[in-house]
Amino acid sequence: MLYVLASVAAAASPDLVGLWAVTMEVVTAAKVPVLGTTDVHTYQTMLADIVPEGAGLRVRHRTCTFRAESRPALATTRFPDAFIDAIPDRDYPVEWLPKADGWAARMHVGVVTVGWDPGRGEFPERLDSPSVVDWDRDERPAATIQLQVPIFGTVDVYQAQVQDLWFDLSDVSNEEIVGTVRIEGMRSRTLGASNRLFVQNPTVKQIPARSPVRFVRAPAGAACP
Repeated sequence: MLYVLASVAAAASPDLVGLWAVTMEVVTAAKVPVLGTTDVHTYQTMLADIVPEGAGLRVRHRTCTFRAESRPALATTRFPDAFIDAIPDRDYPVEWLPKADGWAARMHVGVVTVGWDPGRGEFPERLDSPSVVDWDRDERPAATIQLQVPIFGTVDVYQAQVQDLWFDLSDVSNEEIVGTVRIEGMRSRTLGASNRLFVQNPTVKQIPARSPVRFVRAPAGAACP
């Protein structure tokens, strides 16, 4: 009987309910016309509430910060405040994955669309496509990203993106959740730019093995910095 009780206790999943600070780095290899081949590192911080839902758990997160670096630094990418403010809050379930020495988990964050509206048509190929919207409400079409480029100065780039985002979490405990980011169905298209030379579309490939995500407990009532 004692052995049975010990086995049941060992099988119990961690208690994740509460507030978490989340850091995420997504690495994408990009072959960029004009600029050459580069790795793009996108960094995002979030606050996530994990709450009970029926017999399971649900995550509700909001974005705090968002930035990117290119390595080598062929250009500096800046995401205006309007872009960051337009990133929607997300709501998704926790899927438990038992393993021999503890627990793993998977979170399907969901399909993320930027610069266009799937309800208005297909993924856009041109700036005047019916599905293009002023996503970040800056009075310019699609989503505006700014490039700081030597010689050229600041270039506004109008983009549409779509990606299906997953967190594959290899280690889950009461105090920390760690794993990698996996993106499926990634598409990105530059629809226009303030300098026509930069209306280019790189070949991109996300690298899950180099894209970590980490949740750590946050104090109750914590807010975005």
